[in-house]
Amino acid sequence: MLQAIRIAAARHILGHLSSREVPSLATAALEAGVDTPELRILAGQTDEPWSQIETRFHAVLNELGIPEMTRNEAGLVLARDFARRIVAGDIPVGSGGEAIAQLCSELDFPPELVPFVAILSERDDFQTCRTQDPARYDRLIAECDTQIVELARSLAVAA
Repeated sequence: MLQAIRIAAARHILGHLSSREVPSLATAALEAGVDTPELRILAGQTDEPWSQIETRFHAVLNELGIPEMTRNEAGLVLARDFARRIVAGDIPVGSGGEAIAQLCSELDFPPELVPFVAILSERDDFQTCRTQDPARYDRLIAECDTQIVELARSLAVAA
């Protein structure tokens, strides 16, 4: 559950976390056995303004010892989470790879994520051409997917 909170913190830094998600996350953390005074308060703040939820969320992060992150660190936390989910088969290879490629562009192309952009570009080209020769392009798309999984595996273990 601490990893889920860390991922939420990373999403917050990048502007990907909504105020409606935070109280639900706090409730789930409490149900999983994570308990702090601020977490209890946060779980009940379903109708509070974002500024109040955000203040409590930062207090929870401090109570749990989750360190502050730069935008780049937050992006890598999210990319590694997507990578783990790709490898585990929890999300489709294409959409997971696209999410990592999107993070790459948001973060001004950190070297750890650039290979995803290149393979996704190639994969998109193959999908565009697929109608010309479906069997051939399906094979090429599958090869790209294999490369994405291997990149994801490397990124996931680099944490």
